[in-house]
Amino acid sequence: MSKSKKELFLELAQPDKNGVSRWVSVTEFVEKYQGLQLGNGGSWCRNNSSLAKEFNLEFDKGQTPGKFY
Repeated sequence: MSKSKKELFLELAQPDKNGVSRWVSVTEFVEKYQGLQLGNGGSWCRNNSSLAKEFNLEFDKGQTPGKFY
């Protein structure tokens, strides 16, 4: 049975007993974790997702160059 995106993220982030994890970069969403790639806004990590209901998610959008036109 395959793991859910939430389970994959938790495996990658490895939160401690207090629910605090290291920063996870989207560049880590490869191979086993490629299903976590954000594509259409990352439905698995939105504010109303089961992950967000259990953990306080933080995003650092300053880490990516974004698109320049």
